[in-house]
Amino acid sequence: MSARSRPRVLVIDDEDPIRDLLVEYLEMRGYDAEGAATAGAGLALMRERPADLVVLDVNLPGAMSGVDAVPNFARAAAVVVVSGTEDADLARATVRRGAFGYVTKPFELERFLGVVEAALLQRGTTPP
Repeated sequence: MSARSRPRVLVIDDEDPIRDLLVEYLEMRGYDAEGAATAGAGLALMRERPADLVVLDVNLPGAMSGVDAVPNFARAAAVVVVSGTEDADLARATVRRGAFGYVTKPFELERFLGVVEAALLQRGTTPP
């Protein structure tokens, strides 16, 4: 676990309401959370302030999709992929690239939190 007292989570989703909701929810649950709208912006934030976990939307604008970005984030953090599509092949592809799990939107926040906690525990970080 990092020296920080609260695990840090980076939420990358181009939909402002979803990103803002997840950041706020995670902060209420004791996490240090921050958001980005693109994979590129998320990678820049990771260089500045490394995260313990990245919540990564599959469909992102810009040069790098969420699927393509998974390995870049998985080197340094646990990755949970979120998608508006229930697609078993896509879920397997993200896990093969290094994601811990795949959650389909819309999801219950408590279920989402369970996946976040499990991903952190697998990486050796204790949830709040």
